[in-house]
Order: sequence, then C-alpha cells, then structure tokens
Amino acid sequence: MFLDHVFRTPNPVPIEDISVDQWLCFVRAHLRQDHRIPESSDTNRLGIFDLSIRRLCDLGVMRNPRFARLHLKSVWFADWIPPETLQGFLGNTRKQYDLFSESMRLYSEISDLLNMIGIDAGYGRLSLSGILSLAHIRGSIGAIKYVVGKDRKSNRYSISRNAFVKANGIF
Repeated sequence: MFLDHVFRTPNPVPIEDISVDQWLCFVRAHLRQDHRIPESSDTNRLGIFDLSIRRLCDLGVMRNPRFARLHLKSVWFADWIPPETLQGFLGNTRKQYDLFSESMRLYSEISDLLNMIGIDAGYGRLSLSGILSLAHIRGSIGAIKYVVGKDRKSNRYSISRNAFVKANGIF
C-alpha cells in the first residue's frame, strides 16, 4: 500500500491533536485520482498530491518562480534546486508525501488560516482540514479570499469547492 511507510514513522502525523486515522483520511482525500500516474496536471501542479510550483518553492526544492504559457494557460514554472530534478521528484512518492506533510504542517501554523475555522464557507462551516485543503489548492491568501469572497459558488472556483467539500470535517 502506498501509505504503509506512514505507519512505520515514529510520529506520522505532522499536526498536533490529529489521529493517525484522521491524517490518513485527509492524505487520501488529496491523492490525485489516479495516483499511479505521477505527472503534472494541466495547471502544472506536480506529483501525486498536485503540489503547486509556488509551494514547492516555499518548501525549498525549487526556486525562481515565473509565469509561462502551457496549454494556452498561464502557469507557474521554476527551477529545481540540485540535486532535485523533475524526474527524481516524480519518481519518489515518499519525497512527495514528506513535502505535502510539511506543507500542511506549515499551513496549520498560520493564524489567519486558523481564524477561519468555524466560518460558514457556503458549503458548511470550516474545519481545520477544510481550511488546509483550501490552502493546498489556493495558497494561504487565496484560501482566505475564497472564504470571504462573494462569488465562490461560481464554476470558476469548482476545484477549490470540491477540495473543501472532500476534506472539510475530517478533523
């Protein structure tokens, strides 16, 4: 099983007061639909967790983020920091998991995100797992804008809405 290594880790949950079962449910909610295909999405998100280029820069494995055109869309690109490479990243699901876990831990420490817990986000009251899911898709500022935005029910935000609905209430 893909997540077997989580159980062999002394402290598999990167956020305090969350059970292993809750964490694994959250992790599974964020796995790419067909996580056996570890490639980029049409928005240039990478790996089995669809990590954004900007977040990979924040996490220290990429640098020099910039916009470029891909499939008629403007998306982020960046340079891998050696020894990391695209092929190495895509071929190492443990590394992807570790970066996803670290990303969620860092988001869970942002007080502006934590202050969103309990707010009605249009599809239910935000839980910690819901706001972390929004931050994963939109970044911390984008998650806050989504919660306080008036047009979040538009089709433009369907990816954010689906991520929120899928993960909200897990913890």
